[in-house]
Amino acid sequence: MSVPDRAEFFRRYADVAVRVGANVQPGQPVFMLGTVEHVPLMRELGRAAWEAGAGDVQLVYSDQYDRYLLARYGAEKNLERAPIGPYSAANAALEQQGASVSVFGDEAPAYFGGVDPSRIARTRAKALMELAARLMNENLDAWTVIAYPEASWAERVFGTPDVDRLIAEISFACRLDEPDPVASWNEHLDRLAARAAALDEREIDHIHVRGPGTDLTVGLLPGSRWVAGRSTTHWGQSHCVNLPTEEVFTTPDCRRTEGTLRATRAVAVAVEGVLVEGIELRFSGGRIVEATAGSGEGFLRQHIETDEGAARLGEFALVAGSRVGSRELLFYNTLFDENATSHVAYGMAYTAPVEGADALDAEAQLEAGINRSTVHVDFPIGGADVEITATSRSGETIRIIDGDDWLFGA
Repeated sequence: MSVPDRAEFFRRYADVAVRVGANVQPGQPVFMLGTVEHVPLMRELGRAAWEAGAGDVQLVYSDQYDRYLLARYGAEKNLERAPIGPYSAANAALEQQGASVSVFGDEAPAYFGGVDPSRIARTRAKALMELAARLMNENLDAWTVIAYPEASWAERVFGTPDVDRLIAEISFACRLDEPDPVASWNEHLDRLAARAAALDEREIDHIHVRGPGTDLTVGLLPGSRWVAGRSTTHWGQSHCVNLPTEEVFTTPDCRRTEGTLRATRAVAVAVEGVLVEGIELRFSGGRIVEATAGSGEGFLRQHIETDEGAARLGEFALVAGSRVGSRELLFYNTLFDENATSHVAYGMAYTAPVEGADALDAEAQLEAGINRSTVHVDFPIGGADVEITATSRSGETIRIIDGDDWLFGA
């Protein structure tokens, strides 16, 4: 795989993030959120947004080391405080019909290892998470998420801090190697939309996942629809929330998950920066009643006790034939690893896939089976020996995925 020039890589990634991801519109305020390590890409994002006709562009920086310092030295009462910059930007986007691009790098920096994981977990800025959930579920922001190739991340993936190799992998996964990446992305998103439409036509009642350590049944809501890469704000602006994205996903009935589940890859929890490997869960009555992990088990157990909804599923996603998955790499980054295979998420449910959900208040959503939580953690469940089938409301059995092969629809 050839290594793209770094300046060209940042330029192409920024153009796709702005023109496909956030789909910035003329006159729109735009907020770029990243850390102090992300300056080269953040500056290209600013350039791309201004060139797209943005009315204003703000580059908002934070520092993961701030969370380390807070976890190590901060008083208990301060651990959940929100960083002022990102919180203010999220509020501004909410009020102004804005667009935003969030840049993530190493999700589990090595220096986090010197702090009690339970304290790191508590520095998760609950108020910021609640605001972000509102922005997403009420479609108040044209947002997207992209990644930054940091040396520490490259070392975790390859065993050496080979940033150029990581740039090549990101470039391939994000279709930046295509002659016209923006056009390629639009074609890809059309294909995913066709898959979602085919699933909607069958009116699926529940899904069954079988594989090593997994025998799981996930019930859907009567109003659950399948959603692909594109989302739409409440004022009608289309945007693509993840770059890359390979999934079609829906919102399950949080009361109807039963059986056992084994994650097929490690999970680096984006917000908390904690690496968890070898996750195994048992569900009963929709709740996680047993949770183990080969590493990070203490964090996992605490995380699913964050609030009442953290121990229930909020998302079910189908992935097959993925560019990310074809590389057979563990990226140690949720943005990529969730797009390698099918996955689920415990915690917060998205309301967009459920017809009429946005008209319900929080209590009514929960009563309808739409999970409520301040956490949302995706982890992969698909793989070579995994089979996913669905049962329609009429009783028809539908084979959807066998290994990495999509068997149904587009």
